[in-house]
Amino acid sequence: MRFTLEYPSEIPTAAPGLLAPEVLDSAERLGQAVDGLRADLAAAGRNPAAIEVQVEVTTIDFGDPAAVRRAVEQLRDLEDRGGTWAIVHVDALG
Repeated sequence: MRFTLEYPSEIPTAAPGLLAPEVLDSAERLGQAVDGLRADLAAAGRNPAAIEVQVEVTTIDFGDPAAVRRAVEQLRDLEDRGGTWAIVHVDALG
């Protein structure tokens, strides 16, 4: 799995280095990164609840009920760790 956080360039008062994208290799790292981002935003006087975090998940074969269940579990886990939007790749050939 691969997760990427992208911070909007419209944040004019962001601390140096806050806008750099970070590729994360686990849901745990996503949660840590989101927590750190929210703390940095709060310290800079910004509203940490205003951010949105986009995550990307693997291709889902909707013809396979087990794959759909795994994807739903994965998306719930990512949401619990701070993900607010998801890019989901769908196998359109099957």
